[in-house]
Amino acid sequence: MTRDEFLAALTHRLGYLPYGEVKKTVDFYREAIADRMEDGMTEAEAVAALGSLDEIVREIEMNLPLSTVVKTRVDDARERAREKKETESGGTRAFKILFLLLTCPIWGSLLIAGVAVVLSLLITLFSIVFALAVTAVALIASGLAMAVAAFIVPYPSMAPRLMLSGIGLVITALGFVFVFAAMVMGKAVSGSVRFTGKTVKKAILRGKGAAS
Repeated sequence: MTRDEFLAALTHRLGYLPYGEVKKTVDFYREAIADRMEDGMTEAEAVAALGSLDEIVREIEMNLPLSTVVKTRVDDARERAREKKETESGGTRAFKILFLLLTCPIWGSLLIAGVAVVLSLLITLFSIVFALAVTAVALIASGLAMAVAAFIVPYPSMAPRLMLSGIGLVITALGFVFVFAAMVMGKAVSGSVRFTGKTVKKAILRGKGAAS
């Protein structure tokens, strides 16, 4: 496959995306092929070194922002609906509208429930991370304050000072444990959000492939 053939095929496969996204991607792969050719590869070898077109398109789609994928999917569905509206008879269109209105309480409630469940889970997870972070700050601050106060407040002997400073250091160490827990939980939450986004993106892209 030549460079022009590859770039034309890539442009065609990504044609449903906004023009700016397509141009940026095509320019990137044009430069990648040019760099390989400057290193001594032939044009065909440089194109082959990029990998299969299916894998490239799949990787590009999965790296797109979810908002871009949703927007292009909505625009595609809107265009298909417009085309169907032009070809369908008035009776068929009226039946579909009536069917959607009658079933709205079912699919509408399911959609709202699904969104509410996802949002509540995310809020709960972020609340846990926030609670761990606040607890960590409180423990570290109180522990250090206790350790410092042990040598500022006058005591008749050294034993109470050592005991209070030791307790303060233990509390401070416990605070750093909560810091570690908050960091781990934060990574888990961000990973869950990314996984959810990728899952939604895959479902949207599969729907695009099924509809096309």
